[in-house]
Amino acid sequence: MVVMELRYVDMTIQTYLDSRMAKVGSELADVERDLTRCIQPADWTEFSARATKKMDKAYAAFCSSIYWGIVRGAYGGLRSFRMASSSESYFKLHGSFGLLAVVLGDKEAINLLRLPPSPNGRYDYVSLALAPDRDRKVQAYLAFDMDGASPASICYGTRVESPRKLQALKPNTSRQVVIAPMVDRALLAQEKCLQSLLPEFERIANAQARRDRLIHLRQLLKCKLRSFASMHTAFKSVHLPTEQLIEVVEQLERLLGATHMAAPLLLKGSSGTGKTLLAQKVAEAAGIHFAKAGVNTLKKANLGESAIAVRELWEAARRSKPCVLFIDELDAIFGQRGSGNTDKVSEEITNAFLAEFSGKEEGIWVIGATNRREVVDDAILSRFGMELELTLPDEKNRMAILNQELAEAGFNGALPANASNLMQGMSGRDISMLAQRLAGKGGGSGDFVSVVRQIRAAANPIVDTRATWESLIVSDDTRSRLQTTCAILKDAEGWGARGVSIPTGILLEGPAGSGKTQIARTIANEGSLGFVKATAADLKGLYVGHAAGNVRDIFSKARAVSPSILFVDELDLVAPARKGGGNDVLVQEVISQMLQEMDGVVDQHRQVFVLAATNLPENIDPSILSRFTERLVVPLPDLESRVRMLKVLFEQAKIERLFRNEYPLLGKLSSGMSLRDIKNWLALAQRQAVTRAVAIGGSTAYNMTREDLLDALPKLTASV
Repeated sequence: MVVMELRYVDMTIQTYLDSRMAKVGSELADVERDLTRCIQPADWTEFSARATKKMDKAYAAFCSSIYWGIVRGAYGGLRSFRMASSSESYFKLHGSFGLLAVVLGDKEAINLLRLPPSPNGRYDYVSLALAPDRDRKVQAYLAFDMDGASPASICYGTRVESPRKLQALKPNTSRQVVIAPMVDRALLAQEKCLQSLLPEFERIANAQARRDRLIHLRQLLKCKLRSFASMHTAFKSVHLPTEQLIEVVEQLERLLGATHMAAPLLLKGSSGTGKTLLAQKVAEAAGIHFAKAGVNTLKKANLGESAIAVRELWEAARRSKPCVLFIDELDAIFGQRGSGNTDKVSEEITNAFLAEFSGKEEGIWVIGATNRREVVDDAILSRFGMELELTLPDEKNRMAILNQELAEAGFNGALPANASNLMQGMSGRDISMLAQRLAGKGGGSGDFVSVVRQIRAAANPIVDTRATWESLIVSDDTRSRLQTTCAILKDAEGWGARGVSIPTGILLEGPAGSGKTQIARTIANEGSLGFVKATAADLKGLYVGHAAGNVRDIFSKARAVSPSILFVDELDLVAPARKGGGNDVLVQEVISQMLQEMDGVVDQHRQVFVLAATNLPENIDPSILSRFTERLVVPLPDLESRVRMLKVLFEQAKIERLFRNEYPLLGKLSSGMSLRDIKNWLALAQRQAVTRAVAIGGSTAYNMTREDLLDALPKLTASV
């Protein structure tokens, strides 16, 4: 698996591509210069004409030697003249002389350059294995060709290498006579006549081979320049960390290069971070076919149909080489086989895909995307040679995405100076939506803040917009500490850049109803943070493995709306202290997974602040307690806090005028009550007033009085 390193700190993908283009351009200039110093086509043409003339003359003498050799040898008895004449005619019609030279090819490979040329070109390279014990210093040879095939014989020094044993047919018989020894002798004799030609051919052949390599290299470099220019344009609209884009570019070079093979790429990250966009831009940058598959294209209703769909997908991709094959939502397609959450159709798809997907397919770059890597089948994951995690955009990329989207939408309004900070935790898709809505409003900074809040609220409706610092009933010291924490979380990037440690968790300790949940909602609302709440019922599982999955899913949900508050209520029930193995297996599983997730909050590069509440801190597992950076005691409200709570509630209930002078008395009457008790007190009083109004005319007759509140107090006390 490829390990990503944080390189190229001060470089953008555009400057990286510029530097690569400059380097390739310099290499191309060197190649062009070397080509001017190489053998020129006219030199080769002149030598080829001269050598061909000499070889034609030598071949005529060679054929004549064959004629007289058969006659003198009386291979055919009285019919030798007929046999010799027939053989000479056959050799003249079907054979020829050629020259072979050993030349170095790409990556020091050994090739054989042949003269005269094949019917389709000036010259060509042949694939022929020469005997390893050649005794020539000059690496050029005389070759005897028959029927346009590979050489029938190669002559070097005092030896002839003959893959084919030539025979002649006796006239008026069906008997074959071996004439190969005689042919070899005739070939050796002609090699001596052409001896002066061989060193010259070796020199010219190697010069020509070097020119060929330079021409091929020039073509590759020109293709690279075109590819880099295309990437330059395509990646302008992709705003990801430079080191990640450079990894993609390097793999793209491999796909388009000599190997035609790129390591399968797994893109992981939450929704809206640009996984699909990146895959599309890769294909656009390379100018190659883009094939996309997902649940809707692969998962069919009946068994057997999905396997056919997988096979057809790969067949289409192979017909379109080179191409990018993008598989979206891997977690929904390739679930863990054998898991209780994976059906038979998913297992069929996984098995069929594994049969096609080796991880080493030439010309096909497989790119997969998921936001839940942990549920993808292990065998599928093993096929991916590299992984990139696409995180939410940082400060610089948020502004780049926003400016690009606003320009496309035609927005010319003003933006607040802290626009990037206000967008912390927003994905590229969220920012695109923000730009579209801003363009529709055509407003300025005020509209920007308003739209950001609306988008956050829509993405996370659990956040209570009424939970403000003014409505939060806590002591001044507690409020100050909470506001400090909220300020850090609201601008975690800014504080982190200045070396400030970002808090990861606070444990709220206090009796039931003291306002611990309201603290979490207030921090989430005031800090424009996501809010996810979890209880023991949400986290505990029915069987081994289920609980760990529940914990993992809750943290994943919090990361998806990060920066966020993950509020864990009744932590003493969720993670009770482990006492010598006394806990059941499911509880231990919850604790173990929570420890992993809380440790991983920092590693995930997504700000998730764990806020937990308990009224029995002594019952919580010590390992869990140690993960909280701060513990905050939230006691029952004092007199001042109770009075403030009553004022807030009476203003909301529109009865503040009735009790303007009664707050000291009501504060004393509510002594020992929690904030929840005070809310319940008012609710009981309102219910009594509603009962009276219903009896005399309905809502228009509703009128709550001081007596309603006082009459409800004994009932509340009795219930408590």
